[in-house]
Amino acid sequence: MENYRFQLEKTSKKHTCPSCGKRRFVRFIDTQTGQYLPPIYGRCDREANCNYYLTPYADSYAAEVLRQEKENQPPQWQPHPIPAPKPQPSAKPVYIPFEILQATRTRPLSKNTFIQNLATSIPFPFEMPDLKKVADLYQLGTLAKGYFAGAISFPFIDQESRVRAIQIKQFDQHNHTTKTSFIHAVLDHHHRQQSKPLPDWLKAYQQQEKKVTCLFGEQLLPLYPANPVALVEAPKTCIYGTLYFGFPDQSPANLLWLSTFNLSSLKKEKTNVLQGRTVILFPDLSATGEAFNIWSSRAKQFEKEMPGTRFLVSDLLEQNATAAERQKGFDLADYLILQDWKLFRNPNDTPASKQTQQPPQSPKPLPAPKQKETETPTNEPATVNHKNPELRPETQTAETRQQNNKYSVFDQLVNQKLFPPEAKEFWELTEIETYFNNLKSYPTEPIHLSQAEIINDPAKFVKAHLATAKANNGNHRFKPYFDRLQQLKNILESQLKPP
Repeated sequence: MENYRFQLEKTSKKHTCPSCGKRRFVRFIDTQTGQYLPPIYGRCDREANCNYYLTPYADSYAAEVLRQEKENQPPQWQPHPIPAPKPQPSAKPVYIPFEILQATRTRPLSKNTFIQNLATSIPFPFEMPDLKKVADLYQLGTLAKGYFAGAISFPFIDQESRVRAIQIKQFDQHNHTTKTSFIHAVLDHHHRQQSKPLPDWLKAYQQQEKKVTCLFGEQLLPLYPANPVALVEAPKTCIYGTLYFGFPDQSPANLLWLSTFNLSSLKKEKTNVLQGRTVILFPDLSATGEAFNIWSSRAKQFEKEMPGTRFLVSDLLEQNATAAERQKGFDLADYLILQDWKLFRNPNDTPASKQTQQPPQSPKPLPAPKQKETETPTNEPATVNHKNPELRPETQTAETRQQNNKYSVFDQLVNQKLFPPEAKEFWELTEIETYFNNLKSYPTEPIHLSQAEIINDPAKFVKAHLATAKANNGNHRFKPYFDRLQQLKNILESQLKPP
C-alpha cells in the first residue's frame, strides 16, 4: 500500500463514518496533493460493529483520476453519493455479573476510607448503624487490596436489578476524591498483571461504547414509589443527602436521592424512569453558572416530554455561594458535611440504631414501578428560589401549586440551616491556646472524645484544630473544631489533676 498514490490517512484524526454515523472513520488522501478523496472512501475502525471499508481502487475512481491527468483534462469526476447510514442492530447489552457486586460487598466497612471518614473525621460524625444502613441501601462496596485498597464502590443498578456499572473512588481523609476508575478497568488491570485471560463477559462488556446507562440508586425507585426524588450529579452527594435528610423508608415524604453520574449525564434516556414523580434537581456550582443553566434547560425539555412529571430546579447554591466556591465547583455535599446532621432529620424518623429491620443486603427482582396520575404540565420547570420561596411560573393548577409549595417550604428550611444570616460569634481561643502551649506532655494512651472520636496523636490533633479554628474564628461551620479543643482541654484537666 506504501506504493499506492491513494492511501489511508496516517494521523489520529477521525471522521464520521458514512455507514454507521460514528466518528471512527479514517479517510483516503491523495499523497501527491495532500487532499482528501470524496468522503465515501475510507475505513471504519468499528470492525466488529460496522466493518465499512471502501477503497478508491474498488471502483473506477482511481482509474478515472489517472486517465484525466494523463489526457490533461480538468477533473470532472463526480463521486458517488454518500450512502445513508445503515441501521445498526442494537447490540444486546452486557451487564456486570452479580457475583462481582457481591464480592465488593463482602469487605468490612472498617476497610472503607469513605465510610470511616464519615464515622470519625468530620465535624459531626454519623452513627455506624446509619452508615451501615446507607451502605446496604445503595449496595456500596469496598476494595481491600491493590492500588485501590480502601476505595469505595458505587454500583449503578437499574430497576431490574441489573448491574450496569460500578464506579470506584478513592478518597482522602477529607473525603475529597484522589482516584477514580470503574470495576471493569480494575479487573482488566488485575488479569493482565497476573497474565490471566479476560473473562468472556469482561471482553464483551468493554466492547460497549456506553457503560453508565442508568441512574445511581435507580433500583430503589420501585421500592419507594411515593417518595419525591432528589437528583444530583455525584453518588457521594446521594449518600450525604440520605444521611442528612433521612432514609426513604422512614417517611414517604423523605427524598429519594439519585445521581446522574456527572453534569452531562442528565439525559432523557436516563430520566424516563422518573415518569410520574416530583423531581428536585440540585446542580453543582460552576464559575459562570453554566451547570445550573444546562440542568434548567434540560429540565424544561423533560417536563414537556414527560406528562405528569414535575421538575423543580433548586437555586439554593446559586443564591448563596461565594465566588471562590463557584470557582471550585462546590456541590451540596460540600455544604452539608460541615453541618450537624441531627438538625436536618425529621424528628419523627426512627434512627437506624433503634430500628429492628435492615434493608436487604443484595438486590432482588423488583416490581414494575407504579405510575402516578398524570397532571397538566406547565411550560417551565419551577425554580426553587431561596430568596423568594414563591415558585414559578405563576400560572399553575391548584394541585400543582400545593405540591410545589410543599417542596418550597422544604428548601426554605434547608436554606436557613445551611446559610443562616451572618451573625458571627467569635470564640475565645487565647485561653485554650495558652493551655496547650504550656502543656509539657500528653497521655500516651488514646483519648476518647466520644465512642466514635478517638485521638491517637493529641499534639498533632491540637495543632491542626487550633490552626483551623483560628483561621475561621466566628464561622459557625467550623465551631466543632473549637468545641473539640475545649472538650479535650476538659478531659486533660480532669486526667492530669493532681490527687
